[in-house]
Amino acid sequence: MNILGSRKSGSGRDRTDTSTGEGPLRFRLYYRLMDAALIYQVFAHSLITIIGFSPTDLHPVLSGVIRAILILFQLVIVPLLIIVPTWRDEYADLLWKRTMVQLAFLMTIIPPFLLLSINFISTVFIQGDLDNWGGNRPDWLLDPLLKEAWVLQTTLYVWLVFTSAFVLLFQFNRWRDSRETTE
Repeated sequence: MNILGSRKSGSGRDRTDTSTGEGPLRFRLYYRLMDAALIYQVFAHSLITIIGFSPTDLHPVLSGVIRAILILFQLVIVPLLIIVPTWRDEYADLLWKRTMVQLAFLMTIIPPFLLLSINFISTVFIQGDLDNWGGNRPDWLLDPLLKEAWVLQTTLYVWLVFTSAFVLLFQFNRWRDSRETTE
């Protein structure tokens, strides 16, 4: 089973070239917004993950601007790119379908392993041998797994990961197709 999808399409021209000005503006805009979403995600996630940067470390005005950009991209633009079919041309629609197949496959495989990992950590390390914790169970580690608020926060994170994964897979498919035309 090839989860990466078929790389073949009908025409031999470079299907990722949107700089020629061909087609309606909405089609060209779709690719530019997808590019901007990828740049935003790489930049934002690298600042948070690698550097440990948080918008709360900044002046409140600058923090508000960063949060507005976050809301604009992650909560408005990316979902619209996913759900509005009239913004996509034929090639983008093929990429969208292939990306959704890949994402559905990943969303089917990864959550059970993630759930098993969380249960294993919770059971073996946190609730397990109290001697490891000097006789005191670390409630601050266990409580987030037990509270209802944790479930709601997790749902939001899963949604954010889903939309981020869509952009990353779409751009990967686009890059892979562009490499095929040059070979």
